Amino acid sequence: MYVVLALVLAVQQWTVPVRVSPDTLSGTHSSVVAGCWGGTWVCWYSSGYLWSRSCEEGMWSEPILVDSTKCRSPEVTTSSMCRDRDGNAVVAWVDTSHCVRLSTCRIRKDEWVTSPPDLRITGENPAIVSDTAGNIWCTWTMLDTSGAELCCQASYYDGSEWAVPVPLERIVPVEISYTTGITADHRNNIWVSYNDHEAVWVKCWDGNSWSEAESIGTCFDHACPTMCADSFEVWVSWFDFFANMGDGGIFARYHDGVEWSDSLEFPHAILYDQGWHNWHADICLDDRRRLWAGWWETARIYCPNYSILGSYYERDVWDRISWVDTCVGAWGGHPSTSFGDGKVWMVWQSEKEGGFNIYNIYLSHCEVTSVEDTTPTTVVGPSAIQSYPNPLHTCASINWYLPSESEVSLTIYSIQGELVWTRLSRGQGRGLHTITWDATDNSGRKVSSGTYFLRIAVRPVGEAGQHTATRKLCVVR
Repeated sequence: MYVVLALVLAVQQWTVPVRVSPDTLSGTHSSVVAGCWGGTWVCWYSSGYLWSRSCEEGMWSEPILVDSTKCRSPEVTTSSMCRDRDGNAVVAWVDTSHCVRLSTCRIRKDEWVTSPPDLRITGENPAIVSDTAGNIWCTWTMLDTSGAELCCQASYYDGSEWAVPVPLERIVPVEISYTTGITADHRNNIWVSYNDHEAVWVKCWDGNSWSEAESIGTCFDHACPTMCADSFEVWVSWFDFFANMGDGGIFARYHDGVEWSDSLEFPHAILYDQGWHNWHADICLDDRRRLWAGWWETARIYCPNYSILGSYYERDVWDRISWVDTCVGAWGGHPSTSFGDGKVWMVWQSEKEGGFNIYNIYLSHCEVTSVEDTTPTTVVGPSAIQSYPNPLHTCASINWYLPSESEVSLTIYSIQGELVWTRLSRGQGRGLHTITWDATDNSGRKVSSGTYFLRIAVRPVGEAGQHTATRKLCVVR
């Protein structure tokens, strides 16, 4: 039975993106943590300070300044957030003296309490996780006093003071900005991941000592490892710049308590225009052992552009791949994910409304069902193909999903029924596909302002019939 994109949109119901940051930012990264006292919290950087907002029962708070101390915006990764043992939201950030600070939302949902500076805990790009004893574990990178090496370090904050930091690894060359990931498993072991210019490494603290470093994958430069865990598995994901002949790739592995799994690659959604993965993806696990991921891609041409994607991995299959946000003519990316209170949350940055701002969506994971659980109906209609933006000025990204190998043709007609543009492809595989229309006809001439109709015709391999869907496009010059 053939089911097109309309079914995907029906069973994976991401909310409409909400702009979280109220002002225009010069470029920032954000983070999110769900299931906290006070709801879901989002933090971002603006004008040298760290800001926050919470969402509880669909209502967003006013923007709240986390601390009056100025902070350093991270060079490579997002700020890091976690829930503490009591369900409070905690965010890690770095002040202008390079001290790593922890701010916890306590007492009332609009008050943050910040740890004092500690000159032993200095560096960049901290990542945090809470253990069951109430400690906040942190890992970060710092430049040594000679300026010749970076050092990956770890420590924990018990609510009153930091433990003596432990150097985990020395990394060269220093001209590359490195980041770390951290998580805690159900045995309260602390797992840390980091990268040098060749590989991603993992170490584990079992309560007594740190394990030897273990290489789990290749990488270069901004690998941006990130981690999550549940009572069954510890996951690591990272970016490899040299994968796929230089187009980049995002990979993940999990440890089941005995050994590491084989490496798996995140899906590539942009196929027609030879898109590539970008560094920094994020992962989280829901309470059904599904790995949720948010990542971003860019098409090789028609820059600037971006696509934010979300999906989950279960039983060796990436499923319900969705375009969370897509824009041609603006930059965006750096998604952060979190699971809590039955919802998967994602935030990212985009300049689609001018300057960079932070956007948020969520999905109730209980609404995600398998294809076999739905009524077996062939779905044909406007929802079977999507285009962004619409109306369009110079170009639009056209997206569709194929559940099996198919022959696909795309045509655009004027409102008078004249054929304007045609693309035909044979043997497209299962998954998300995209192409960019630059508002020109088959001869390369710009089309005039007006209404046009985009038609997709799909013939699954081995079937006699075809399925079609039509969507209206508006061109505004």
